[in-house]
Amino acid sequence: RANLGSLIGSPAYHPLLQNSPAIDAGSPTTPGTGGNACTVTDQRGAPRTGRCDIGAYEYTVPGPATSILAIDGAPQHRPPYSAFRPLKAAVLDNLGSPVDGSTVTFSAPANGASGVFVDSGTRTTTAVTNEGGIATAATFTANGLTGSYTVTAVVGSVVTPANFSLTN
Repeated sequence: RANLGSLIGSPAYHPLLQNSPAIDAGSPTTPGTGGNACTVTDQRGAPRTGRCDIGAYEYTVPGPATSILAIDGAPQHRPPYSAFRPLKAAVLDNLGSPVDGSTVTFSAPANGASGVFVDSGTRTTTAVTNEGGIATAATFTANGLTGSYTVTAVVGSVVTPANFSLTN
C-alpha cells in the first residue's frame, strides 16, 4: 500500500502520508546530480532532502496551517430540503503539505437560501483534519428557500477561507 493522501494542491498532487513506504525509498544518488538522481525540488517546489522519496512528491513534516482549499462538494445544486454531497476542505502548510489535527469550521449564511448541518442542527459545524489534511463536514441539508449562496470553511489564523458555492 502506497499510503497516499487525496488529490490536492495546484498543480494537483497526491501527498505521501507519514508512513508511506515511498519515503526515502528513491534513488540514493544526491538530488540534482544527473543520472538516476531525482530533481532538486518536487513538483510543488519543495526541496528534496537526503535520499529522495519515490515519485514527484517529497514528504516533509507539516508545519502550521497557511491555507485552506475546497477540494470536494462545490459547486452543487440540490432541491430544497435535500442533502448535498459532502463538503471537504484541505488544510495545507506553506509548502503544500497536508496538516492533520486542525479544526475546521464550516458556516452557511444565517438568512435566505442556506441550510443546516445534521450533527449540530445549525448553520455551523466543525470537523478535524485527518492525516491527509482533509476535513469533511457533517451532512449539509438545504433549507426551503431557493437561491445561490456560499458555505465557508475556516481554520486557525488562515485569513482566506475555502468557499463552497451551493444552490437550493
